[in-house]
Amino acid sequence: MLRTFLPSTLIILSILITGCANKVTSNQNIIEPYIADQTEEDSASSERALIEAENQYDAVLQGDIEFYSPLTIQKAKETLKLAQSKELTADKQDSLKASNNVLLLLKSAQKNKEKVERLLKKILTQKKILDNLKTPHILTAEYNAQVSNIKNIIQKIENNEEAEALKASDKIYSDLQTLELNTLLAIHWAPAQKTLQKAKEEGPINFAKKSFLLASDAVNNAENLIRSDYKNHSKVEINGTTALRAAQKALYTSRDAKFLIGLDHEQAEGVVLRFQDLIAKIGVALKSKDLRHMALEDQANALAQVAETQSSRLAASLNEKIADLEEQLSQLKIKQDVLIKEEAISEEAIIE
Repeated sequence: MLRTFLPSTLIILSILITGCANKVTSNQNIIEPYIADQTEEDSASSERALIEAENQYDAVLQGDIEFYSPLTIQKAKETLKLAQSKELTADKQDSLKASNNVLLLLKSAQKNKEKVERLLKKILTQKKILDNLKTPHILTAEYNAQVSNIKNIIQKIENNEEAEALKASDKIYSDLQTLELNTLLAIHWAPAQKTLQKAKEEGPINFAKKSFLLASDAVNNAENLIRSDYKNHSKVEINGTTALRAAQKALYTSRDAKFLIGLDHEQAEGVVLRFQDLIAKIGVALKSKDLRHMALEDQANALAQVAETQSSRLAASLNEKIADLEEQLSQLKIKQDVLIKEEAISEEAIIE
């Protein structure tokens, strides 16, 4: 009986084992495609996230956000490199996580920019004034030093040290205002001062004493005005130009006077004849008769009168043409109004 039982048992066990094996194979056939699909989905998700992170990062760098959030942008840069590295090594989950972190960091950077713009509004406005004045090119070292100070307090804000940043901001704002003043002096006062100094170095003031005195007053007035009212840029520019022209006049008047004093009789006659020829050219342009039989001063005065007369005639002619055009426009306007009324009446008649 035992002999009969053993073969039967072995047969049953064999059947059971075969059945289990078939079941495992069946389950494996179901699970493997699922795993493959999930892997492909994870791969696609990480690739999309990386592309989005790269695009947003590049877009952000086109603006000025790195100035406002340097620490956060640096971290975003490092995290993006990590995402790219993980993507290359097929660490899809780590790549996806890093890419998402990049997007979060970029959002954080934008928020910090908004905070900086709110807290440092005066400083940033003053910096724009300096940029418009070309201070970075005129006083480069001083400008760069102040920008470095601004960056330092921006980093404090980025590290949530707002109190310290605001404490330092007043001094920086004051320094930026001083830099604006110095920039305006460099633009609108220094050229006049240098020109006047050059005139003094070239020859004694006695060669053009009156011109030197006027130029000195203009240069001093320009400096005083800039220091007292430097925020009025248009006024500063006008006074600076006036000072420069006065200094240039002193320089060239001194040169000419020095030249004339050194002439002998023949040289003096040659200079007079050259000036007569120059005045005659002006007379030809103004359609005036030849005036070289007159003294130089009289020639100049005569041509000035001719120019004034022609200018008055030209102005009168232009004014007359302008009046004619205005009259024509007025007539056209009247005709247009009449046409509009006639069209309105016609439309009413059609409706009735």
